[in-house]
Amino acid sequence: MTFRGTRSVTSEDAESSPKQARSDSRRRWLLDWSSATEYTCHSVKREIYRKKSDLQEIEILDLETYGRCLILDGETQSFEGDEHIYHETMVHPLLLGVPEPRRILVIGGGEGAAVREALRHKSVEKVVMVDRDRMVVDACVEHLPTSHAGAFDDPRTEVVIAEGRSYLENASEPFDAVIVDVNDSLAGGACARLFTVEFLELVLGKLTPQGGLAIQTGSASLHCFDGLATVLRSMAEVFGEAHPATNYVPSFSSEWSFAYAGPGLQSPKNLTSTSVDARIASRIDGSLRYYDGETHQNLFSLVRYLRDGLATRGKVVRDEDVCEIALPDFVAPGTDE
Repeated sequence: MTFRGTRSVTSEDAESSPKQARSDSRRRWLLDWSSATEYTCHSVKREIYRKKSDLQEIEILDLETYGRCLILDGETQSFEGDEHIYHETMVHPLLLGVPEPRRILVIGGGEGAAVREALRHKSVEKVVMVDRDRMVVDACVEHLPTSHAGAFDDPRTEVVIAEGRSYLENASEPFDAVIVDVNDSLAGGACARLFTVEFLELVLGKLTPQGGLAIQTGSASLHCFDGLATVLRSMAEVFGEAHPATNYVPSFSSEWSFAYAGPGLQSPKNLTSTSVDARIASRIDGSLRYYDGETHQNLFSLVRYLRDGLATRGKVVRDEDVCEIALPDFVAPGTDE
C-alpha cells in the first residue's frame, strides 16, 4: 500500500540529509518514508528500547518533537504526540455508528491505544486485543504508558497472542465491532491476508447484525492512495458499500485514511454534527482531544482528487493475489505459545 519505513542517519550520511543534521555529527535522525521518493525526518533524543523477537525487530525511540515512537521492522506505527488523532478517528466513528457496542475485537494495535479508545464507550463490556507478538505488547506496556493509559489493566480487556485471522476463524461469539490496526501492506508479509475478500467475508460472518468494521487504509496523499482505493473495492465487494475517511496526521506529514463498513452500519455521512456531539456526550466517558461533530464532517468530506481517483482506481484483492505468507500458529486464549 504505502512505503512507510524508517532508518537512522547522522551527518556523515549522504548529501541529501538535512543541513541541520550535517552541522551536528552527534544528532541522530529518523527517516519515515511515506512513498518511494518522499520521507519525513525526525530528530531523535534517545533510544528507549530495541530488541528482536522471533517475528520482528522492535524499536521505541524518544523524538524531539513527537515523543516516543513505536517502530516494527523499520515501519513506524505511532507517535506519542499525535497518536490520539489516528486512534480517535479509527475507533469512534465506527462505535458511534453501532447501537450499544458491547464486544469489540482489535486486531493488532500492540500499543493499546485503540483499546483505550474503545473502553471509553460506556456500553462496552469486553475488548479482545489480538496481537501476534508478545514482546511488542510487553514493550508497549512498559515503555508507552501514555498510549495505553492503563487499558491493559482494565478488567474488560483481554489480550490474546495469536495471528488475527486465525483467532477470528476460531472465535465462537460474535463481535459488535472489529478494528484492524495493522501495517498497511497488501504485497506480502504477515498482515497481507487481513485486507483480502476472504478475510472480510470472515469478519462479516463474525459480526452481529448491526456490527461494523474499521480498517486503517494507509496514505491518502496526492500521489499515494492506491492502497485506500483497493481496500475500499474489496470491502464494497463483501459489504455492499464502504465509507472512507481521511485526516492529516502531523507526525506522518501526510493525509491518512480509514475505511468503515458493516451489515447494518449507518452511513457516517448521514450523521450531523449535532447528532455526533450528542452521541459522544451520552455514550463516551471523558473528553476527546480530536474527534467531535465538526471534525466528523471533515473526516468524511473527501477532497476532489480523492473522489475522482477512488472512482476509477483500486481492485478487488483475494488471498490468491497476495504473496505466500508464513503465519504463526493460532494460540488459544489461556494457553502458552
